[in-house]
Amino acid sequence: MRRRIPVKNHYQEIQLTASRSMLAMAVIAILVLILVIRLCWLQLYKNEMYSTLATNNWLDLVPNEPTRGLIYDRHGVMLAENVPVFSLEIIPYEVQNLTATLDDISKIIEFADNDLAQFRKQLKQHRRFDEIPLKLRLSEEELGRLAENLHRFPGVTINARLMRSYPFSESFSHVLGYVGRINQQELNEIDTTNYSASHYIGKLGIEKYYETQLHGYVGYQQVENDATGKSIRVLKQIKGTPGKNIYLTLDSELQFVAESALKGHRGAAVAIDPSNGDVLALVSEPTYDPNEFVVGISQVNFQALQESSDRPLFNRALRGLYPPASLFKPFLSLQGLETGFITDDTQVYDPGWFELSNGGPRYHDWKRGGHGTVNMNTAILSSCDVFFYRLAERMGITLMNKMLSQFGFGQLTNIDLDHELPGVLASPEWKRKAKGVRWYQGDTIISGIGQGYM
Repeated sequence: MRRRIPVKNHYQEIQLTASRSMLAMAVIAILVLILVIRLCWLQLYKNEMYSTLATNNWLDLVPNEPTRGLIYDRHGVMLAENVPVFSLEIIPYEVQNLTATLDDISKIIEFADNDLAQFRKQLKQHRRFDEIPLKLRLSEEELGRLAENLHRFPGVTINARLMRSYPFSESFSHVLGYVGRINQQELNEIDTTNYSASHYIGKLGIEKYYETQLHGYVGYQQVENDATGKSIRVLKQIKGTPGKNIYLTLDSELQFVAESALKGHRGAAVAIDPSNGDVLALVSEPTYDPNEFVVGISQVNFQALQESSDRPLFNRALRGLYPPASLFKPFLSLQGLETGFITDDTQVYDPGWFELSNGGPRYHDWKRGGHGTVNMNTAILSSCDVFFYRLAERMGITLMNKMLSQFGFGQLTNIDLDHELPGVLASPEWKRKAKGVRWYQGDTIISGIGQGYM
């Protein structure tokens, strides 16, 4: 009988099963250990971070724009104010189809081309969960139409805001400047946290120079949200600091008088209190309406201002360069007295012209036939050109400029407005650099009455 050969080894099977079970238990133990370690890490070491994230799911910090400071003249007349308006705003994060939403809203109210252009520009500069203005200053009719349809547009809101307004319109525009929407370059330069609820910033004039004081500091509301992210209630409010009011040295009545005198002409007028340097009036004509820039001036209107031959955007009081003319004469007299070239009794005969040399060019007096014999006092009173032609010839341009520079000619006044130009105190060095030619004796003569390159 043939012997049976065993196929199944029970002992090896038991050993194999036991070893596999031990390996599985070890893997499970390691995984459980890793899970416990991870839980401890999250619960103990990352507790603060995840608690904050959980809180942020139902709490929001909503920034509140600070009230911009007002601007007054020296007598308390308001020159720049804030007026309440209703604006249509969009939170892009909450809008599913922005293009379709804009198209649907445009069927309810009309948009200017500039409204949509400004919105798209702001869209690139702000975060998706910021409120971005779509249209400012809604009319009562527009407000009613939108209120009826607002439930159709998630992420679209109507907010009450304060908007900058200049009650005297074109008056004071070259002094006050204006506020406008914050652009990308300004975003890179400002404290974005403090401007998180602001869409406007000072662009020119007093509005720009004193931006920090006028703007103030942002406040916040702690808002509770539901599961959809919709605000339910305000839990806490942190008040911001409103901007400071500013009182200028300007006298509005004197400003109006100066504007009236210049109306219809191109020019500038500045009135200064000589006892303390206060600027009482500063006018540049023609001018422009700064209110157009606050709401966002259209490209057509802005181009018209830029291309106008009257150059209304050009501040002639700060940047216009004009010959000072006879204003120089008292200063030259002072230098002449200090250097001994003249005394108050020095007499000069004025036949109506001055000749630089025998047979040379003649420089005429403003009065045909001349002033006759004059001394320093009568030369200043009558603004005799010939007297100062002769004085300039004797002193020379270097001595003339020494006195003029001591009184600030050719220098900045450092007025609290931007973009001031210093003017030109002409000299041989200046002419060589600016014109590439040498200085002539005739340049000195004509500079003696504040003309030429001065």
